Parts: sequence; structure tokens; C-alpha cells
Amino acid sequence: MRDLSQIKEKIGHLQTFFHQQRQVMTVYIFGSFGTSEQSPLSDIDLAVLFDSNLSLLDELRFAAEVSSVLGRDDVDVINLNKAPVYIQHRAIYSGSRIYEKTPEKTQDFIENVLEEYHDYEFIYRKFQDDCRLGLMEEYLDG
Repeated sequence: MRDLSQIKEKIGHLQTFFHQQRQVMTVYIFGSFGTSEQSPLSDIDLAVLFDSNLSLLDELRFAAEVSSVLGRDDVDVINLNKAPVYIQHRAIYSGSRIYEKTPEKTQDFIENVLEEYHDYEFIYRKFQDDCRLGLMEEYLDG
């Protein structure tokens, strides 16, 4: 369970902001913020599903506006439309949905992500295991 009480008031402001942005469909907060793993260095990770592709400049503007609404600079805004499927899956699976404009579009997105993720899950896990093993060999045995 994610505890967002530290930024409860700000979440309300964010929801109002997201509602005013016609291109924002769904937003998840994920990562360590609001979990037992949160530390003083934890940033806020937001994953945003847009109804269309944004230019890089529009993404940067959007991220700056979100930071302004939250009153913090340590905010990472991930564009779910462009993110790798393992990031999409992580946001959906471990995150908390804090805004949703169109449930049907969100559900379609989730179904697509789950289907694609399960197609490649073995490859992702193998890659993670290989990386972990390589790091252990390099730093624990070396």
C-alpha cells in the first residue's frame, strides 16, 4: 500500500491540473515514494499515458508544469506512450493510479502492456539475472 499523505493536498492540485490537460489520459505514481522503501533522497516518479504523441519540447513543458504544481524539482515524468514495456508494466503493476480520464482507454492500454510484457518477460528476466550475476562477479569476487 502506498502512503501519499505527505503530498495529499498536492495530489488534488495535480488531478485538477491533469483534468485541464486534454492530452492526459491516465497517471500513475510509482517508484519508492510513499512506500516503505522511501528515503529522504526519493524523488516522485509519475508515469503518464497521453492520448497522442507529444514532441520532446511539449514533454519538457509538461514535466516543468508538473514540478511547479508539486512545488518540487525532484519529479520524474515518464511518457508511457514511449516507455519500454517493462517500465509500462512496472508503473501499472507497482504504481498507484492517481488520475484517469477515460477508463476504457486505460484498460486497453493495460491489456496491451500485459500481453506484450508476458511475450517478453522471459527475456527481461534473463537480462536482469545476467546483469545481477555480472555485477556480483565484478564487485563481490573481484
